[in-house]
Order: sequence, then structure tokens, then C-alpha cells
Amino acid sequence: MAPGALGYDDAMRWALAFLLLVGCLPDTSGYGEGDLDGGAVDGGAVDGGGASDGGVADGASSGADGGGTVDGGTGRDAARPVDLGEGTLGPAQCVAVELPCLDASRPDVVEVPTEATAAALASASPGTIVQVRGATLTGLHRVAPLVTVRGCEGATLAEAGTLWPSQGSGATIEGFRIAGDVFLNQTGYYVVRNNVFVGRTGSEPSIDANSRDALVSADVEVLVEANHFEGVPAGIVLSTRYDTMTHAVTADVRNNLFTGVAAPITVSEAGLVGEIQATLQHNTFHAFDVAIDFFGIDNRPRVDGNLFVTGETGVRTDGIYDGAGNMASGVTQPAAVPPVGGSIPTIDPPFVDEGGGDFRLAPGSLAIDAVAGGSVDQDLGGCPRPVAFGPGAARADVGAYEARR
Repeated sequence: MAPGALGYDDAMRWALAFLLLVGCLPDTSGYGEGDLDGGAVDGGAVDGGGASDGGVADGASSGADGGGTVDGGTGRDAARPVDLGEGTLGPAQCVAVELPCLDASRPDVVEVPTEATAAALASASPGTIVQVRGATLTGLHRVAPLVTVRGCEGATLAEAGTLWPSQGSGATIEGFRIAGDVFLNQTGYYVVRNNVFVGRTGSEPSIDANSRDALVSADVEVLVEANHFEGVPAGIVLSTRYDTMTHAVTADVRNNLFTGVAAPITVSEAGLVGEIQATLQHNTFHAFDVAIDFFGIDNRPRVDGNLFVTGETGVRTDGIYDGAGNMASGVTQPAAVPPVGGSIPTIDPPFVDEGGGDFRLAPGSLAIDAVAGGSVDQDLGGCPRPVAFGPGAARADVGAYEARR
């Protein structure tokens, strides 16, 4: 379709974007650059390769142009499995690939070279997609409200780089290779999807969603989905601190792959008013120390449909949590404390090619059709779930990938 010609799907997306603009204008209480508490991540939100905030945790789509897994930054598109070429049938159709570049002539797309990126991100109008094509970003980059930052053609955020939605609600970050970090500490709703987090050597997490500022209230909501975390020391930290004002974090973490990550997810609630709500669904964890670490959580987290493979401890907590449909293979301790009313059984998945990094489920895996009543309607590759293999109602598969017939 030519730029400017709106089909039904495009019209619906623009309508949704308009409703978002008029109904969800951001809290724009500003931060100075120094408000990052001594650096982009509070002087080291992860201490010693897995500790949150000063040692709380000690130690250890493909898509067509303008569409596909994501579209225009206005929300998730409908599932559109993409044919990757002649002969790529079955599961190969549903393996996530790098996001394509959008047509730079679209009225909602601003494509920028490296030297102009910082200004473009900070000043872009709501609804704009700032596209970074094949460039490497360094330094601190603020992101304006309701703006999508889209990387394509190998766009990279260097280890010295931080993407910081510093003016509040609505930023989406997608399509990058990220050795740096994404820092979320302002009131608003954020989406981080379809990125590859790789190449980080410091102790800080790749994604830090927090409300830890003593002088500023923050209610942070984030959706983290369809990302690869590869060989970084810490994946995601969710944390609160302090005893007055509002300090809350709500996170939905789903359909992500963590491989070779010592501390994939750490959730730490501190302070009298600290409140975290965490829903962790259909993630695959491979080669880890502690996959999910909970500290001081009052609201029972949900842990559903996750697959833990080759590691020390699947879930560690000092409290209780709800969970169903989780499985483990080659894990020393699947759960230090089992979920309320359940367990994390040990199985042999198996995968298509674990040694080669292909974590799709092979035919006959006990993780297929093992999760009843799931609420996640797509897998890591943006393809529909559940897909029924047996008789009766369809049930989702454990982990980030849904097996295909």
C-alpha cells in the first residue's frame, strides 16, 4: 500500500493512537540528568552480578513495512506469521527476526543519523516513530512521551548508552541490539519489545524499572515482551524504595528468552509505600544462576508457563507467589519455595537444538499443550498461541515459543 493510503487496519491503529493521546497524556514532572542517582542505574542497581540496589540480592518479527509484530508504535498488531522464504514451513515461520525498517517517507516516521538522534528523541511529537537505521548510539538519550524508538538494520545501543523516557508516559523501545540499558523511573506506561540485549559487561541490569527517588513519586508500568537476553549479567530489575509518596512498579514480562544470563529477573520491594505487581509468563530461561528472585513482595506475583533449563535455582523468594504450568529441566533447584498450591516439575523438554541456541520445542516435548487457561495470545515470534496438538481444547505450551504443526 502506498504511503498515505489507509486500509482498515491502519485506520484502526490511528484511531487507537488518537484515543491514547487524548486519554493518556503523561505526567511530565521532569528530571535533571543528575536524578539518575549517580549514574544511569542508581550507582549500580545490580550489585555483584545479581544484587538489586546496593546488595538487596546478594551475589548471585518479522513484519511487513509498517506492520508485523509491531506497527507504528501505537500498539501490538494482530498476529501475522511471515513466510521467510521457499521451503521454510512449520516452526521456521514463527522465529522472530530483526524488525524491518519502515518507509521513511511515512508522515509518522522520522529517520535520523547518529548525531541528530538525541535531539530527535527528546523533542519528537506524540505518535512519532523515530527510526535509527544501522547506527550506533552512545551516551544518555531521553525519549519524549508517546514516542516509539525503532532500530533497524543492526541499530545498536552501545554499552555506554542509556535510553531514558525521562518525561513520562508512553515510550516504546524496539528493534535494537542493546549493550547499554533501558532506564524507566517516571510515571507512565512503557513497552520494551523485539530487542536483543547482548554485549553488556558491567553489573547493572539491561532493563531497570524502578521507583527509587526519595523526592519524586513514580508509578511505573512496563510491558517487556519478545526480547532476547544473551550473556548479559542481569536482565530485568524491578524495584522500589522509601517510605513516603508513591513508589510503585507494575510489570508484565512475557515471551522473552534469557540464555547465559546469571540473574534474568530480580524483583525487590522496599520501603513502607513500595508496591510491585509482577506477572511473569511464558519466558524461557537457559543457563542461569537464579532465574527469578523475589524479595519483600507484598502482592503475590504470578509466575505462569515459564521454562527453566540448565541452571541452579528457578525461583527463589522470601515470600509466596502464585504459579501454574511452569516446568524445569536440568535445574538443581526448580523452586526454593514452590508456588501456592503447585510445584515446578522436572521434564525433558526437548528443544529443536539447545546447543545451537534454537529453543523451540521439539515434537513430543512434554512442555507442549501443558498450560491451561493462559492469557498470552502470541509467542516470542509473534505467532498465535495456543495451538492444539492433541484432542480437546487448545492449551498453550510452556516457555517463550509455541510449537507448530
